[in-house]
Amino acid sequence: MKNAIEELQGVWNVIHVETEGYTLPTTFFKGATMSIRGERFVSIGVGNIYQGIIYADPCASPKTLDLQFTAGPDKGRTDRGIYEVNDNELKICLAIRGKPRPGKFTAERGTGFAIEKLKRDEN
Repeated sequence: MKNAIEELQGVWNVIHVETEGYTLPTTFFKGATMSIRGERFVSIGVGNIYQGIIYADPCASPKTLDLQFTAGPDKGRTDRGIYEVNDNELKICLAIRGKPRPGKFTAERGTGFAIEKLKRDEN
């Protein structure tokens, strides 16, 4: 699994969030980060800390990932999604509220999907 998520390793700063057709204001997620080390992730934002295990399949088309929450407000839940990495930018589309995995990058109203764009922290 370590090789499967090698391109995701590091600390990522959230730079854009869209959910159910709404783009959230930057002030809502300012300072939010996602740190991926090995198979573990820690996401900090909106006053909460989420922790868990990340499973990724970079060979799928589109690439898939699952976030299995082991601590925080979503403990016990697994969000399924897709992702792409371009240079130092990560784009994730996640199913929320138990919806099936998205097949494309969309977060239109009624889809139950959210899109996050993150930039790798170079520090």
